[in-house]
Amino acid sequence: MTQVVLTATYFGFLLVIWLAGRMWLRLFSSLFSQCPRDDQPGNAEAFLVGSAMLGLASYLVIAIFGRMPPLGYCLLVAVHCAMALVGWCVARRPAGPQWKRGLKTAFFIWAVILGLYAAQLPLTGYDARAIYGLKAKIVADGANLWGPDFRDPYRLHFGSNYPLLIPILESFLFRFRMILSGGDPWGDVGLPLIFYGFIVAGTLLVTKVTERLAPGWGIFSGVIWAITPMVWRWTEGAGLSGSADLPFAVFLAAGVFHLVEGWSSQDRFSLLLAGIFFGATILIKQEGLIGLGLGTVTIFVDQILWQRSRQKDNTPMVPNRGPSKLASFGVFLVILIPFLLFHRLVHAEMPQQIYMRSYAAALSWEWLQQITDRPATILSFAMKELINNHWGLAWPALVVALLLKRDRPLSPTVRRIRLFVLLLMAAYTGIFAVTPFPLLYHLHTAYARLMLHALPLAIVVLVEQLAASLDFTHFGHGNTPESTR
Repeated sequence: MTQVVLTATYFGFLLVIWLAGRMWLRLFSSLFSQCPRDDQPGNAEAFLVGSAMLGLASYLVIAIFGRMPPLGYCLLVAVHCAMALVGWCVARRPAGPQWKRGLKTAFFIWAVILGLYAAQLPLTGYDARAIYGLKAKIVADGANLWGPDFRDPYRLHFGSNYPLLIPILESFLFRFRMILSGGDPWGDVGLPLIFYGFIVAGTLLVTKVTERLAPGWGIFSGVIWAITPMVWRWTEGAGLSGSADLPFAVFLAAGVFHLVEGWSSQDRFSLLLAGIFFGATILIKQEGLIGLGLGTVTIFVDQILWQRSRQKDNTPMVPNRGPSKLASFGVFLVILIPFLLFHRLVHAEMPQQIYMRSYAAALSWEWLQQITDRPATILSFAMKELINNHWGLAWPALVVALLLKRDRPLSPTVRRIRLFVLLLMAAYTGIFAVTPFPLLYHLHTAYARLMLHALPLAIVVLVEQLAASLDFTHFGHGNTPESTR
């Protein structure tokens, strides 16, 4: 009976995050008098914003007190419950995919089944138990982050300097369990519900993004995402294992989409959301800084290549909007400041574990001369990995789809998403190429996780490519995809 009450409480916590996110979206949108985009943030963005802002507020408490005291939990829960209530009553309903009743029913049934499945799972992955879950227990227990748990690298082996957003969210569930289940306060059955929330948000997100780029095809992206084993399995690194990689992937995809859309349309609200989502990735995994850098590079590299192509074709240039675009981009950079600041304040003095090796030291000419055979090894491993049962047909289908001839040109948003995915996979390949760890060991333990980071956007690219190559017009709603600009 206690577990039933706990499960209901966990579901209620997810509901509060989503509804509070709706209110956060309303508050943020009120900062901008004009919103040039023809679609609005949906339920996926609401859940992601709610999670990010709860995590950021928790970081503020930790930065002030050095820990999460019980009063801090009570205040944060009370504030977000109040925001959730207001969000339910007055906030504008977020936009989302316009599905027929049968699709809505199927989605609801799938979400309920997956939620009940997640509710009876413990944390199954090694990293989920030894890194993120253990951190969550320490935070929930009120331990000081300036103490030996996080400052003595010989005390624990859980990556003490890893970001804390996911452990913070998990710690709320442990606090609920400490209140409702005195006999077993540290049991982790039901904690995968946190990751279930991100699976559902990811489904809605890829559906919406694809629908924006290829009207009528969004449902295909949602289905591919939902049935990909790496998304819903409990095995190491997969969505319900308790690893931070799936939440990271969903936040990263949302950040990239809103960044490239906001840059094209100078929509400052979209750029603000992009800053929140990229900021959240920084507080989830260390690869968040890589994603942020690549997102910025994507925008400016694409802009340079676009201008050069217009000059080469003698196409009349549009009026100079450089200063205006840079001012809009400033919104993206400003909203990143609190995320970067709290990341620095909380994690700056946390030492790396003694078994960690320096990548910077690997960038020596002597070392690089010894690893010239690694690209072939990485390629061979990748070909085997991406066709195994982790991924279904997602990656092979993407390769085949990209060989098809398109019937329409690439829109700027699609072009930039493709460029980002290419840069991300190249960066991760480069990490493996110079890794100071044994290569095959590193590939077997990390490759699938890193490819999961690119999966949401890769699915969008796959389905948009199919929509542009196959003349199945009856799948559409009579709309046309976004125009080139």
